Amino acid sequence: DAVWCMGDDARILQIGRALAINALTHTPPGTRVTLRARRRNDRAELSVEDDGPGIPASQREAVFGRFYRVEGGRASGSGLGLAMSQLLARDGWTLGVLDLDREALESAVTRLRTSGAANVTAYPGDVAAHDFVAAAITGFSQANQGLDVMVNNAGVAVAGAVEATPVDDWNWIVGINLLGVVWGCRTVLPVMKRQGSGLIFNIASSAGFAAAPQMSAYNATQAGVIALSETLASELAGTGLQVSCAMPGFF
Repeated sequence: DAVWCMGDDARILQIGRALAINALTHTPPGTRVTLRARRRNDRAELSVEDDGPGIPASQREAVFGRFYRVEGGRASGSGLGLAMSQLLARDGWTLGVLDLDREALESAVTRLRTSGAANVTAYPGDVAAHDFVAAAITGFSQANQGLDVMVNNAGVAVAGAVEATPVDDWNWIVGINLLGVVWGCRTVLPVMKRQGSGLIFNIASSAGFAAAPQMSAYNATQAGVIALSETLASELAGTGLQVSCAMPGFF
């Protein structure tokens, strides 16, 4: 069992200590729990091992729930983002792909070129950073005389009650899931308006309208993406630009 976390060494140590204590609380007496950390750029993977029968399945949510984060599950370098990119590659599209994970991004570029993409440009960076998103979109559109489809897909998740979710986690998930989409839309709109055409495709989640407990931060960001998409669709009516929003369930 493992979780991903972000932050400096002190933050990761704090999370690791809390995770280990939480695991000890839910394992049989006398069990020795080992916590392992593996750094990957600005993230760390924390895994828990024990010398007993393991953490009972019924207790896994109690142990890992408050630490749960998913990174890269919705990014260009892996998961849904990669799958969509591959579909476009097979039709010979010219692609620009963004991802925080440089290794996953490089691997994705190779696969997309093999799949038939006319050209692929990689932009490693954090979509929560406005300047990075703006530079990537502007650079791609200038290099390719325009931009026809913008897919805002990057997404992460964190679980926990409203009052139990740390401020850093709220800032982290809002920055990627909501503001990342805002920065993408905000930057690409002038490009598409000059063209008189274009599609903005935002990926939200069914969590935006069917809110499960203990997922307040994630639910709020997905509802925000849905509202943003509906607002944009109204504002852009009659301009030749289109806005779509997908709301898949967990997969």
